[in-house]
Amino acid sequence: MKKSYIIFYFLFIFIFISTITSSGQWVRTSGPEGGLVDALGCYGNSTIYAAPRYDGVYKSTDNGLNWKSSGLINHSICGFFFKDNYVFAIDGNGGLYRSIDNGNTWTVLSFTQFSWGYTVKGNFILAATSEGIYRSSDNGNTFTNISSQYIYAMTSNNNYIFTGSYGKVYRSSDNGLNWLDISTGIPADASPNIMITNGSNIFIGMAGERGVYLSTNNGNNWKFSGLDSLNIMNIVKFNNSIFAVSYGGFKQDGIYRTNDNGLTWKLVNSDLISNHLTALTANSSFIFTGLFQMGVSRSATKGNDWVVKNSGLKTMTFSQMVSLDNDLYACNTGAGIYYSHNNGSNWTDYNLDLTNLNVNSLAVDKDNYIVYACTDEGVFYTSETNDVWTPANNGLTDLKILTMSVKGLKLYAGTYRTGFFRSTDGGKNWNFANLSGRINQSALGTDVIYAAVASTHGKPLGSLKYSTDNGYTWTEIYSGSIINTLIANGNDVYWGTTDGVFRSIDKGTGWTKVVSGITDTNITSLTYFNNKIVAGTASGKVYISGNKGNSWSSISSGALNNYAFTTLASNNNYLFGCMENNSIWKYTNSSSTLTEINNINSKIKNFELCQNLPNPFNPVTKIRFEIPDNYKGHVSLKIFDMLGKELETLVNTTNQSGVVEVFWDGSKYSSGAYFYKLETDEFTKVNRMILIK
Repeated sequence: MKKSYIIFYFLFIFIFISTITSSGQWVRTSGPEGGLVDALGCYGNSTIYAAPRYDGVYKSTDNGLNWKSSGLINHSICGFFFKDNYVFAIDGNGGLYRSIDNGNTWTVLSFTQFSWGYTVKGNFILAATSEGIYRSSDNGNTFTNISSQYIYAMTSNNNYIFTGSYGKVYRSSDNGLNWLDISTGIPADASPNIMITNGSNIFIGMAGERGVYLSTNNGNNWKFSGLDSLNIMNIVKFNNSIFAVSYGGFKQDGIYRTNDNGLTWKLVNSDLISNHLTALTANSSFIFTGLFQMGVSRSATKGNDWVVKNSGLKTMTFSQMVSLDNDLYACNTGAGIYYSHNNGSNWTDYNLDLTNLNVNSLAVDKDNYIVYACTDEGVFYTSETNDVWTPANNGLTDLKILTMSVKGLKLYAGTYRTGFFRSTDGGKNWNFANLSGRINQSALGTDVIYAAVASTHGKPLGSLKYSTDNGYTWTEIYSGSIINTLIANGNDVYWGTTDGVFRSIDKGTGWTKVVSGITDTNITSLTYFNNKIVAGTASGKVYISGNKGNSWSSISSGALNNYAFTTLASNNNYLFGCMENNSIWKYTNSSSTLTEINNINSKIKNFELCQNLPNPFNPVTKIRFEIPDNYKGHVSLKIFDMLGKELETLVNTTNQSGVVEVFWDGSKYSSGAYFYKLETDEFTKVNRMILIK
């Protein structure tokens, strides 16, 4: 009797507090760590600021060992400079931000010009813009135009301010009010990217593969200082050495060092995991460099060795994710491939013998456990028996591969220029599949191949074509907007464009647009998730449909606004997505698998919540409920513990009807009794279940 009373008491508490609403949401996984860093800046002896592209500012207070977001999310920061106790961040779209508390909070300043460079001279801040030189004497609160010069670069030392424009260098000794032309020795067609001072020595890094120019006498005359045929993007001083970063020239891109004031230069990035460099800075202890999509590396030995320091810097962009048994693989154009064997808890780079890190997409052969990588230098594959990447390109006349589809030994590859190719022997040999153009997406249905062709000139257009004879003949299904994403299953095929989701359910005989419930129709990714279709958009919205796209519900909670979902994938009843420049995210309620049961011969007239099966269970159980066909209101299914604490929301939707089965995974909870509650606008019921481990 006493035991029954206690259970009733807990049920009462449970029913009372369960009116608190909750829903699943997206959370960022632990990695992969890295990203495209546009700018770096050192402040003091150990604080480093980094600007990952379109992800605001990150800060490290321990010389790059750990990174944390420091605000300005959704802003494209392209540079930093420092004055006294102020930190300034330059907006790549024009404008300036200032922090007085080491980047914890930021104030937007009234200066809206885009500046090619800033310098601090005494009490003044000077900005070089396309409309001339601006100056501030009140720490950036106000700026005054003091010169009409069109300036590309700027620096200063104790005595002078120096500026550079096309074929010209100028010097000011009165804080920018007057300027002297000091261009002797500067080529008339040279354009400066960067200027720094080292005492009376001034280094200029030139654009247009013109190398470095140097003055040893405060700019009175200039001479060529080496690195011919290189486009110099950045120069910094570290201890007694000068370092220059090149990009886009005929020689090897990378970091060059001079110990003799520019007489000789040595390439010092052989230890870096990438020679595609995006930023450079230094303090008294380390020199730091930004790597394209690979975050930040640092060196304490003047570039003789480099160590990646990306802990907490989760700002990578992935073009595709695929699942294979318990593993997830994600590819990045510029940083190769990463994998996770524990549903996103940890990520590891997986690039052994992958000679090209520009990986555009992935495909898997689940029967033989083979992963295929589409790169800018052809197709590579790896397997359980051969745990390195091996090229498979015989017969491919275009090695920039954008997409692949796999069915056993039959492979189909879409290229950047030439068209579609097929292999019938697992990639050992390739033949042209009679479809020309840029093939950016492909998918396989039942006895049918789908390929999306993108326009390569003029107005962006796309078309979808299919073949039922292994790629010998093709029929066009659709012509319209560029197809961003494509999935197929059986006779159904879905494609996402900037104009919404389109569907064919009869192997392409007919098609229709299906966007009911979708507010952002710029569709960037599609995937299947437990017999449902999930669509990700350019604005960070995610939608799910259980009725072949006839209607969609949003599952966007927690996702960042204005960050595109570049790819979606499901694995072991979990849903994953990559948000642009924000690494990989996981939908926290994705362990709750929804499976609708078609009711062909009967109509559901009443609400019902059935007993879970099995019960007791370990660790997964199935919960079934029924919603009348004419019900159009809200439906939620939630899990609670014995104390009435809400643990998970399995269902949170509207317009749900029919018979639904939900699988709940209790592996992260201890043994004991739990309750599940179905709640609608017209019906509420609670059932008890037992987890035994």
